[in-house]
Amino acid sequence: MAATVGVIHNPASGRGRGAKQWPAIEAMLRAALGDRLVATPATSGRGSAAAIAAKLVSEGVQVVGAAGGDGTVNEVLQGVLGTGADLAVVPLGTGNDFARMLGIGNDHSKAVDAIREGRTVTIDVGRWTQASATGHFINAAGCGFDAAVAEKINSGYRWLGGTSAYVAAVLGTLASYRAVGLTIEVDGEEIAARAMLCAMANAQAYGGGMKIAPSASLQDGFLDLVLVEEIGRGEFLKTFPKVFKGTHIEHPKVTHRQFKRLTIRSTPQGPFLVDGELVAAEPVTVEVVPGAIRVVVPPGSLP
Repeated sequence: MAATVGVIHNPASGRGRGAKQWPAIEAMLRAALGDRLVATPATSGRGSAAAIAAKLVSEGVQVVGAAGGDGTVNEVLQGVLGTGADLAVVPLGTGNDFARMLGIGNDHSKAVDAIREGRTVTIDVGRWTQASATGHFINAAGCGFDAAVAEKINSGYRWLGGTSAYVAAVLGTLASYRAVGLTIEVDGEEIAARAMLCAMANAQAYGGGMKIAPSASLQDGFLDLVLVEEIGRGEFLKTFPKVFKGTHIEHPKVTHRQFKRLTIRSTPQGPFLVDGELVAAEPVTVEVVPGAIRVVVPPGSLP
């Protein structure tokens, strides 16, 4: 028997494009799924998608779709993880990095077809734990420059959308940003460094196509640590464009390694970034959860 489907849509995603595009996408879903599509609720603010997803699962929905950006996908993940339900993605955000990793990109038709056909693969997720909170991420987490850029985006650059917002925020942040002291305990080894940023990636890209961890896999049982040590502003600006091809990894001040578990502290202690959203400014432990969830993918995507 074909699985029942509920798709949660975020009308605020994509700088409001989510609200405009949703009626056509919903019509596509209904045409493709018929009676299998049992619910299409809208989010009502930050955090609401997780509660909606959990409610859908409690009502017997077997596939829960996230129609929005990477932040919406993260919220739906929180409500679905550990329940046995599958996660599907319909790209409506400005970046859609996770949808791109799944082979969907920005293609609504491909997303709908994938849900109809029902092919799933099992992937890893990351888990983060602080004294005040815990949660999971599906794309990437980080601290340092990345988190400062996110603060800048949230304070006034988000309207630019996707890569443009990120690049503008990078330039705006770089003028005043200073490297932070990091102490990282990773798989039994301690690393101390003054660093510009520290990213912990499950997928390859964030920020609308920035390949921070170009060799990362969703299915290898590891997360990828990318550490950019302190460099001058000029050198940073020269190196930054390389992240869109993933060749920044070759820079001598960039360290890349895989890991299972790490704990990170920074001086001064700054905020922590999880799938594009800021959480508390306190030490954090990050670990991989192998094979944590099944996701719906199009033919020819992940093995």
